[in-house]
Amino acid sequence: MDVNKKFFKCKRLVICAQEPDNLQKTLTMLIEERYKEE
Repeated sequence: MDVNKKFFKCKRLVICAQEPDNLQKTLTMLIEERYKEE
């Protein structure tokens, strides 16, 4: 995985997390990403 791509994805997730409506979705995405990497 390209580091820049990963950073951009994180940045996008952080921006999404600032929107209350997207908070739950963002948390779910983060959890799914973590499980996928293991």
